[in-house]
Amino acid sequence: MKTLLTAFIIAFSLFRASLVLAQDYAPDYNYTLALIASLNSQSTITHENSADTIHVIMSAFIYYGSASDQFKKAMFTVRRSRVSKEIQAAEPAEARLLSLMYATRTKVPDNLTDDDLKFWIGKDGKWVVRNAGKPMKNQSLSRKQFEALENFPPDAAASLVDSICAPWFETGPLPYGASDTTWASDSLWSIYFHARKVEFARRSIVVRLLAEEGNVTIPTNTQAVFVWSGMPSISIPLPPVTWSKKDAPKLVKLLGNSFYREAAQRKLSSLQN
Repeated sequence: MKTLLTAFIIAFSLFRASLVLAQDYAPDYNYTLALIASLNSQSTITHENSADTIHVIMSAFIYYGSASDQFKKAMFTVRRSRVSKEIQAAEPAEARLLSLMYATRTKVPDNLTDDDLKFWIGKDGKWVVRNAGKPMKNQSLSRKQFEALENFPPDAAASLVDSICAPWFETGPLPYGASDTTWASDSLWSIYFHARKVEFARRSIVVRLLAEEGNVTIPTNTQAVFVWSGMPSISIPLPPVTWSKKDAPKLVKLLGNSFYREAAQRKLSSLQN
């Protein structure tokens, strides 16, 4: 019975995938969580029987952006060998992005008080910013993982940036729109999200181009907000995201990319002036 149910869900996902690709259907949040659970329970994971299912899940990551944090939690809180098989079953570009999501996965507490948040922030917030951005600085991450965004059009890539940068709460998974977190935890989530986006941009030429073209906003600061107690907010500066002439070879490479050719040419011209 379980095998038949799994087969039905996977077959149904293929139908939904065709609708997603045709842009006639928005992936359902709770269905996506159920689909991930089904994927995690499959006895055999191969490219032939799982790639389409993973594609539907990736479509949901794109559609929900930063709100897809619970998808990451559902997908990546199983044993490592299982995650590895699922990543290997995906299409190459999707596999590289999933591996990047997995390598940079981060969770934040869901029940912080304002005093807890103040402790996390410390004197100036520098420690929490460093800690939040640390996974993105991991030297074991490959250039190909960061370059995988080049395979997606700007709107989809911008959503994937948000998906990758979003930490997940320890609570959940919860239905879409539901919340069981404190305001202080929500504030810490935002700090982590902003700090991770900055570090992503510092390592990815595509993220910086998306920002240049207005598809992505790279924050220059973030803040700790103490809603419950009414304590003054604490502004926290973030590391700068800059361009240099050393970026020129990467931009030249993108001149052959149909999605980013024009943006790369504009930025290349400004660097050469």
